[in-house]
Amino acid sequence: MERMRKVSRPTSYLVLLCLLSLGSYVPAARAAIVGTETVAAEQDVEMQRAQLNRMLDNEVVKSFLLANGVDREIVQSRLDGLSDGEIRALSERFDEYPAGEGFETLLILAFLAFIALLITDILGYTDIFPFVKKTTE
Repeated sequence: MERMRKVSRPTSYLVLLCLLSLGSYVPAARAAIVGTETVAAEQDVEMQRAQLNRMLDNEVVKSFLLANGVDREIVQSRLDGLSDGEIRALSERFDEYPAGEGFETLLILAFLAFIALLITDILGYTDIFPFVKKTTE
């Protein structure tokens, strides 16, 4: 018992010293004024993330993803992994390119191909359209 007191007293002082030294360490807190632009940019990115998530919840988008064999959870995890700059760039591209853009170009090209084939059929180089009367026979 006496031996226990001799060992426990210095040990208790050592433990007390360790606890006091750990409690006295206080890291310095650095405070700075956050600008309005910073707060607005963070809120803007959060709104853009919400907009992308709403687009992903759209029934048309869901059916398109399923038709192409893409799982919605994979797309959601990739969207969640994007940085703020990538979200901003993606949202800007969505705003620049409206849905269905380029369809007119496809129609114009199809019409020009039809006209070219019609002219070659009229001139007798091809026999594609049965309703065309050949000029060279």
